Amino acid sequence: MKKITILLCTLLILGLKEEVNAQFSAINNNQLEHISQYYFSQVVYNPAYTGDYSQPMLALSSNLGKQREMRPSSFNLIAHTFIENANSGVGLTTTYQTYDNDYAERLLKLGFLFAYEFEIGTSGGLRVGFNTGVLHYNSRRPSNWNNPFNPNPTPIISINERFFKYNMDFGVLFRFSGFRAGVGLTHSNEPRFTFASPGFDQVFYRQAYASLSYELDLWDERLKVQPNVFFNQRMGGQRFVFANSPLRLDAGVIATFDDRYFAGVHYKVNQHPYRISLMTGIQFNRYMLTLNYDVKGQSATGFSQFGITWGLKFADWVYEDDADWEE
Repeated sequence: MKKITILLCTLLILGLKEEVNAQFSAINNNQLEHISQYYFSQVVYNPAYTGDYSQPMLALSSNLGKQREMRPSSFNLIAHTFIENANSGVGLTTTYQTYDNDYAERLLKLGFLFAYEFEIGTSGGLRVGFNTGVLHYNSRRPSNWNNPFNPNPTPIISINERFFKYNMDFGVLFRFSGFRAGVGLTHSNEPRFTFASPGFDQVFYRQAYASLSYELDLWDERLKVQPNVFFNQRMGGQRFVFANSPLRLDAGVIATFDDRYFAGVHYKVNQHPYRISLMTGIQFNRYMLTLNYDVKGQSATGFSQFGITWGLKFADWVYEDDADWEE
């Protein structure tokens, strides 16, 4: 098992190596990544959360936005569970994204989730996980920049790349009681699509995500407060689109009352034009429903973003031998 851990950590470190290329970044915008809904969709960013009971075992989330004339949207479907005898989490995930612009960009991502946990005492563990699957992308973005004054332009040959390509995500998660710290790397192999030759590749660059959270029980455990921080950094070089990609940050707190009512607020950094994200929700038995709305700056007009998440929490029997769950 030590060899497996060393191998996965080595792959994760190698995946963080930054490259600088002259390609476009496919669907390069922060409206499609569920940043404001990460707290119940951690599996999307870090597959090491697979089987972790802090996440819904079944979740469907949607994010609808407006950017002046455009209407970006995205949908996530997550299903995962924990196998106690194997100390492992398994699951499936589906992501569909559309960015309603002149290029008609569309994305479909299908993945198989797996995470293995190395136990630390009775209330902690270190998990390593991966999401392996396929990626489908379609775009009408111009694929070449021929000089219009060139009397002998290079002939353009269309290439049909509208099929699935391999994709791999990695993640590591440390948990101890109510504390969690994780790092995830999506698109580690940087899938790329070319629709014309000569032309520029359209690349899904590596994205690094990190999260920290701690759950506090207050008021005879009727009130639970969870401060949390979420980081995102684009890792691939994008000379023509984002020369220096900024670090994006969400920092906030989520409160749960009587295991039924949710409310949260998060401050957003480098996610223009949005400054604050508000969340509210309700849980009945194992079923939960949350709504979130991103508040934009006063100078931003024609922008809006709204999200909804439906989820099914883990049943007691899944973690019946876990001391932290029993508490």
